[in-house]
Amino acid sequence: MTNSGPAHSRLAPLIRKALATRDTLRLGPQQIGTLSSLYCSVCVAQSFADQALTRRERDMAHAIGRGTIDPVAIQALVEDAQTLRAELETRTANGFEALRSALTGEQLSELLASEEGLASVVPGSTAVKQDVDAYLDEKIKGKDVVEVEIAGKVADRLISWAKIFGVFVAAPVTAVMIFLSVFGITKVSDIYAYVSDYEKKLQQTLDNAKENAQAIEKQVVDLRNQTETLRNQNETLSSDVKKLKECVYGNSARTDEATRSALENALAGFAQHMVDVGFKPNAKPVSVVIGPDDMLPGAFAYYESDKRRIVLSPCAAGETGMVFREYGHEVMPRTLRFDMDAANDMGLNAIETGLVSYFACSYQNDPTLGRPRPQSTPPGANTEPIVNLENKRTLADAASLTASDFQKMYGLGDAWGGLFWDIRKAVGRELADPIILAAWHALPPPGVGTRHYSAEMATRLLAEVRAKAGEQKAREVRALLD
Repeated sequence: MTNSGPAHSRLAPLIRKALATRDTLRLGPQQIGTLSSLYCSVCVAQSFADQALTRRERDMAHAIGRGTIDPVAIQALVEDAQTLRAELETRTANGFEALRSALTGEQLSELLASEEGLASVVPGSTAVKQDVDAYLDEKIKGKDVVEVEIAGKVADRLISWAKIFGVFVAAPVTAVMIFLSVFGITKVSDIYAYVSDYEKKLQQTLDNAKENAQAIEKQVVDLRNQTETLRNQNETLSSDVKKLKECVYGNSARTDEATRSALENALAGFAQHMVDVGFKPNAKPVSVVIGPDDMLPGAFAYYESDKRRIVLSPCAAGETGMVFREYGHEVMPRTLRFDMDAANDMGLNAIETGLVSYFACSYQNDPTLGRPRPQSTPPGANTEPIVNLENKRTLADAASLTASDFQKMYGLGDAWGGLFWDIRKAVGRELADPIILAAWHALPPPGVGTRHYSAEMATRLLAEVRAKAGEQKAREVRALLD
């Protein structure tokens, strides 16, 4: 995100990025709702500001189009613009304050970590005023308001002199016309031509403003649709949270030191396996905690990269495979040759989701994680595990994945995990694990010439299979990718 635009134009993209990286920031449902509402209000406020400017431009065009320019009317319009300047400044400052209030200090710092600098992204009141001034200067002063006002006053005054002098003698008229020629005006019609030229310019600006307003209106409609989608996802998440609290999935375990120690010992074995297949670990180990006081409400299991710890609910503590899966979120970003968070690519996130599930299942030699507990599952309820790599899902929709479709991203993650499991069955675990990790490591950073990451991953998988397992196995894997 660049910092060359005014503060109000940087606020909406900053909120949108917070929503797009909700998992990374570990946003709670209430925070997501607050940010969604804030994003709507910011876009609507921008639309209202542009509409207000459009009205001022229309009034100014009418004032200039009259036979006699009224300097008082133009001055009133300029004062209205100054009032709009103050209102826009206040709304922008309040918007940034609302963003600070919606996020914790840690979340705000993490959101801004990839920006050029905190001070330049979240400006103070002085910076907000300067950006708002620049914005209104571009929208209002760019229409040559001051020049038109001066030209109008000069033209009206000179015409009045010509009428007064014309009553008494013709000679002063000649003098007046000579004086007017200094301003490039040789006859009265030139004055109206001069004003007409600026009226055309203002009309063109007005048309552009209308087009911008229509574009903003469309963005508002799109945002409302996205908000509705997020609301539906939140409802689904709330239902899942309720089930997790009842331990529908996983086996509840004690939160004592013995349980935690056993999980860390198991994790050490998995971490060594990942080193054996090509992962270069950080010197600082990853810890395991069960049901800490600061755990996200209703969460099952997740990885905190800044604290280098795996957080488990009591329901997940009895599922050792979930520890391996969450540790995968430490392995996969560090294996890439570029910053995965900075890439901000949903296709890349879908592949990473499939990888963490695959390596946890491959290590346990079991394609499932988190089986539901029969005694907690009501009749007719879904009895599928949380992760099942024997899923027969396809990657048909990988290229159409959008930045806000988290549900589809997780579905494609399951499809990638299933593909990796099929490759494992084709070449065996001893070859599959290093092949798949090497293909992930070989992905190029985002940039010019980079295809969609689903195509990039498929190409590198085939290359690694051909190099390590031979051409016959490469043909078998190619059939899996078709």
